[in-house]
Amino acid sequence: MPLPESSTESHIQTFARMGFSREEMITLIAAGHTIGQVHANVSSGIKAFDDTRTAYDNHVALDYIRDIRTNPLAQAYDPAFPERSSDSRIFASDGNVTISRYAASSDAYMSETGAVLLRMFNEGPSSWQI
Repeated sequence: MPLPESSTESHIQTFARMGFSREEMITLIAAGHTIGQVHANVSSGIKAFDDTRTAYDNHVALDYIRDIRTNPLAQAYDPAFPERSSDSRIFASDGNVTISRYAASSDAYMSETGAVLLRMFNEGPSSWQI
């Protein structure tokens, strides 16, 4: 995984080396940040990515589109702290098309994240060149 402070272009290149498109990168980041939390090295303390930390749902997309900045990696870009905007930069890399679709449709979110996660688990990591 690329570091959150890395450039958006380096994120795109890293996922491309693993065989994932920009849309699939957005899908994987949203899926991975649907549950769980981020540790203190990126935020002050341990923070959840959305308001339903233990549920696999599209709230990470809903919060982002509604400009509810629960996700400590989906903050507005600040050059002094680029790691705090890694999700925002990734989600916006296609003009917010993919993340908007996931916010608008829980069904699209569930089916598309499921398909890309399944592909990732079936194909990686032995085929990946990181």
